Amino acid sequence: MRCVTRRARAGFLMACVLGLSSGCNGSRIPGDTGTVTGRATFKGDPIPEGSTIVFLHRGKGIVGTGVTDAEGAFSLQMREEPRVLVGEYSVGITPPGEIDPNNVTIFTDKAPAAWKKVPRKYWSPETSNETFTVKAGENDYQLQLKEK
Repeated sequence: MRCVTRRARAGFLMACVLGLSSGCNGSRIPGDTGTVTGRATFKGDPIPEGSTIVFLHRGKGIVGTGVTDAEGAFSLQMREEPRVLVGEYSVGITPPGEIDPNNVTIFTDKAPAAWKKVPRKYWSPETSNETFTVKAGENDYQLQLKEK
C-alpha cells in the first residue's frame, strides 16, 4: 500500500511540474494569439527611438506593447510573451522621456522634446482614432501617423 501511495504522489508531482512548466495551455493570454511586428513613421521619418506602441484590446481591456528602435520598428508583446490576443485594438503611442508627475494633463509645450515629434492625438489609445485588428498568425502593421 505504501508503494502505491509513493507512486501516486510521484505521478501527481510530475503532473504538477509539467502543468506549471507548460502553463496549462502554454500561455497566460486568454485566447487565440498572433504576432505583430511593424514600423511607425511620421512625415516619412521614424518616430523617436524608445517610443512605446500601446495596443488596448477593445473587448478584454488587455494591453500589448512594443518599443520602437531607431528605424521606428517594433514587435508587440503581451504578458511577457511575444504575441498578443487576436481581436480589435485601439492604438496609442507613448514617446520616450519623463513627464512631470505633477502634470495631470500633458500639454504639448510642457512635454519632453521627443513627445513633440508625435502628434498629440496619438499619446492615448482613446484619442488617436487608430485601430488595428490582430488575426491569428503573423501580422504586419505599418503605422503612418497623421497630423489631424
